[in-house]
Amino acid sequence: MLRDANGSGIGNFALRLILLGCLILGFQQTMLASQSVVLAWNASADPEVTGYKIYYGTSSHDYTNVVDVGNVTNATISGLADATTYYFAATTYDGVGDESAFSNEATFTTPGKTVSNSNPILPLTPTPTLDPIADVSVNKNTGAQTVNLSGITFSGNPLNIITPNIIALASKSAPVVKVTVATSNPSVISKPTVNYTNPKNTGTLTFKPVANAFGTATITVTVNNGEKTNNTVTKTFTVTVLPSPTDYPRISKQIVSTSVLTGKTVSLSVAATGLAPLKYQWQLNGVNIPSATSATLTLKNVKTTQAGNYSVTVSNKVGSTNSAPAFLSVYSATTDLKAQLTDNSAPAAPAIAAVLTSITKTSGQFGFQVVGSEGSYYVVQASVDLKNWVSVETNASPFLYTDTNVNGFAQRFYRAYPLP
Repeated sequence: MLRDANGSGIGNFALRLILLGCLILGFQQTMLASQSVVLAWNASADPEVTGYKIYYGTSSHDYTNVVDVGNVTNATISGLADATTYYFAATTYDGVGDESAFSNEATFTTPGKTVSNSNPILPLTPTPTLDPIADVSVNKNTGAQTVNLSGITFSGNPLNIITPNIIALASKSAPVVKVTVATSNPSVISKPTVNYTNPKNTGTLTFKPVANAFGTATITVTVNNGEKTNNTVTKTFTVTVLPSPTDYPRISKQIVSTSVLTGKTVSLSVAATGLAPLKYQWQLNGVNIPSATSATLTLKNVKTTQAGNYSVTVSNKVGSTNSAPAFLSVYSATTDLKAQLTDNSAPAAPAIAAVLTSITKTSGQFGFQVVGSEGSYYVVQASVDLKNWVSVETNASPFLYTDTNVNGFAQRFYRAYPLP
């Protein structure tokens, strides 16, 4: 037995007939003795339905003709008189012949007669369809990419109605469907193309990022069935072209800590790589220094208030990175230097690390090379117990120090630190 969505029997099951537009004539020749219309409808969701019947006549709800069209979803009704209004309804039936109630009624007037209708039915213009398209991410300078298009139709999505509906076709044959594509950012994605053959339900879209470009572009795909109204559907998706790893700014040479006497000039510098142009912003103790926007920071007539941790942020259109901090020591007077040179004292402020490399000596001598910041002066100190230190030489880096009296000690330690 046929049942409706609520499980009721055939006697309570009424189809809803929806006339979505005017029924199209199968023939419109000079001879109008026999008119035809083409009807189409959505299949019933009831699994027991095995066929459909179309009832029609020239009076409302008085159907003098019936056509068993079988288990199909469209049919041609022929033999209609000229200039006559016809009324149509539909039923379903199951395997044992049980038939549903009539759907609601639709009307159509064949050509040759003017019909006064205060509420005319407008022609159907079905909206085409296109499935959603997922966003895409690719790397810069990648090759051509292909995106699949699906769900392309000319008549719109099927009606979500359990009972079958008679639907008037909007044209005599399937329209010529065109699929076009456009980009919002030609500097990233310049000329995407579509490969589609009417009337297929699928196609492909191809795009290739512009050389050396990165960023985002919105791609719009339009399906047009050529009708006068409701003729297009559009879907958009975003293509993101990612920069290369070498495009991001990187610090290739860090800032070096140094010392300076008040009133003197000192320069701090950093080296960086990445996509040009690179921008620089220096900071002192984490606070931006106005107008300090070069790879080298030069400080003139240095004051003690300018001592502290210096760092720099390097950025470009891709991103940014921060250098490691470097400490600038500022000495206010020569008395500070004398205090630092006193035996048993340690450097008064963070200093540049010097590298001491031993060199083999003979006849009671020991030597090593001192390498620090080129041109900066370093004090070499010696100790026998790592507690009491004696200054033994001051020189500009790099230099070679030789201790000519090592035989007088059971052991001796050495260290070096910079002068301003």
